[in-house]
Amino acid sequence: MSSLAAPVQVASSSVSLPGFFNIKTKDRVFFITIDDGNSKTASALAFVRARKVPVTAFVTQAAIGRDFKYFKRITAFGGSVQNHTMTHKSLTNSATNLGYEICKTQRIYTRAFGRAPTMLRPPYGNGGYHSTGKSTARAIAKVARSCGISRLVMWNATVDDGRFTFIRGSLHAGDIVLFHFEPNLANELAAIMSMAHSKGLHPAALGSYLA
Repeated sequence: MSSLAAPVQVASSSVSLPGFFNIKTKDRVFFITIDDGNSKTASALAFVRARKVPVTAFVTQAAIGRDFKYFKRITAFGGSVQNHTMTHKSLTNSATNLGYEICKTQRIYTRAFGRAPTMLRPPYGNGGYHSTGKSTARAIAKVARSCGISRLVMWNATVDDGRFTFIRGSLHAGDIVLFHFEPNLANELAAIMSMAHSKGLHPAALGSYLA
């Protein structure tokens, strides 16, 4: 297994966070990440269970409410529940309370799931890299690190209403694919598994490569 990954270019700082759009690895793997948590379908859970798919769920507390059991079940095959903030507010907005959005989520998920998240996916992809100002990047990183976050996790492939977009043209080893908890999720998961099979790839637990 390779744990090398492509770091996001962030402001130089002692509290900056390494970030990842994809994982650099020779292993024939890709990574399924699912965001938000609004739609908790039995069909998606059944698919994941049947295939024992390692799912990394980046969920917001506002979306999942008190239904922790569903997310325990869908991440039970080597996956994990990670931080996507309390209410999905942009972390680069000066009015956003970073401590509330990031650290309160950490406390709730640690109690609910038995372990603290180590990864943060910034809502809308806004947070601590590229065009983010240096002071904002440092502020996000400082707060995130203070409550146990050690990685920013982005993506380089997406699916929207069943339509896939791949930055590298098609599914490749090391791709981090962004899904959402929505009604069509089971069909989208079936589609990506079919693509992966045709390329000799299989899903792996993201946490194992970002340990």
